[in-house]
Amino acid sequence: MYTRIAGKLSRGETIIIDGGTGTDIQRRGVPMDGDTWCAEANLTHPQIVKAVHEDYVSAGAELIIANTFATSPLLFNAIGRDDDLLAIDRQAIAIAKDAVGNRPIAVAGSMSTMRPVVACHCTQCRKQTGSFVHATSADDTDFRITSDRGLKWFRAIDAAKRGFCGECGSVLFWKGDGRDSTSISAGAIDGATGLQLEGHIFCDNAGDYYEICGGGYRKGQW
Repeated sequence: MYTRIAGKLSRGETIIIDGGTGTDIQRRGVPMDGDTWCAEANLTHPQIVKAVHEDYVSAGAELIIANTFATSPLLFNAIGRDDDLLAIDRQAIAIAKDAVGNRPIAVAGSMSTMRPVVACHCTQCRKQTGSFVHATSADDTDFRITSDRGLKWFRAIDAAKRGFCGECGSVLFWKGDGRDSTSISAGAIDGATGLQLEGHIFCDNAGDYYEICGGGYRKGQW
C-alpha cells in the first residue's frame, strides 16, 4: 500500500487523506484535556478514535493519520510525561492499524510543527492589539490559507507585514520578509492548542500597566 502511495506521489497524482481527526474526536463527545487536547482519547476512548478512522476510510480516504498530532515532545517534556507520550503514540498507531484492517489503506503519523508560544511586547504589537501578542509559528511548507475571505495585510514596518481579519478585526499573522515561516496569533486558534508559553521578547518596550509573567526567558529586544 505504501508503494502505491509513493507511486502516486511520484506521478503527481492526488492522494485522498482523512480530515481533522482530533476535531472529530472532540465533536463526538470525548472530553478534551487542558494540556494534551485529544491525545488522551487514545487511552480513554479507543473505540471512538477507531470509529473516526473507519468513517474516513468509508468516505474514500486512501491514507489515514493516526491520532498523534497532540503528542508534541516539547509539551510532554514540559509537563513531565515523556513516558506517557510513547505509550499514547503506540496506542494511536495500533488503533489506526486496527481500523484499516486488511484494506489497502496506508497509515501515517502526525507531528505538530508549531513553535511554542512567544509573547511579544514591542510597540507595534501593543498598538495593534491594545496589549501584547502571544504567537506561535509554523513553517510555510506546513502552513496554507484555505480561505482568504476578509483577510487583510498591513505593511507595519519595511521588513514585515501583519495579517488581520477585515471583517471582525482579529489579529491573525505576522510575516517577515524573506522568512520561511509565518507567526500565528495563538488566540486565533480554535480549541486547545497543546502549546506552551516559551518566553517574552521586546520586554524593554512593555507597557507600564501590566506585569510580565509566565514562560522562561525575558529578552529586552529580539
